[in-house]
Amino acid sequence: MSSNKVLQNKNKNELENKSKKLSKEIKLEIIKKYISGVSTQKALAIEYDVTVSSISRWVNDYKKYGEYIFDK
Repeated sequence: MSSNKVLQNKNKNELENKSKKLSKEIKLEIIKKYISGVSTQKALAIEYDVTVSSISRWVNDYKKYGEYIFDK
């Protein structure tokens, strides 16, 4: 397999991992770690393999609507 093909497959796998759906419980765990000051959004994004923008959106939604926003 060529190196370009390997890189394409790696990038495809990374994109698929970023679009994975996390459970309500995991999202709340991330939010609470961030709000309590245990970790930064960037560190949590790396730890849980999600984007910083997702965490930011979850935190804002949580602050506005509470944990029930994730019951969808």
